[in-house]
Amino acid sequence: MIKMGSGSMRLWLAALGLTLCLAATVASFHLGMTWAGVLLAALSAITVANIAWVMARRR
Repeated sequence: MIKMGSGSMRLWLAALGLTLCLAATVASFHLGMTWAGVLLAALSAITVANIAWVMARRR
């Protein structure tokens, strides 16, 4: 069994969230749903900030 600290689990979850958010952003713009694409792009930016915060706290 792999033992992971809470920081690394949070990092994995944030990376998964970023991946899904970016895919949904691209799909939204492709489907012409600009408002949803902008909202998802903003959520992606917040997720990047969260990943940076978690990585900084791991050190």
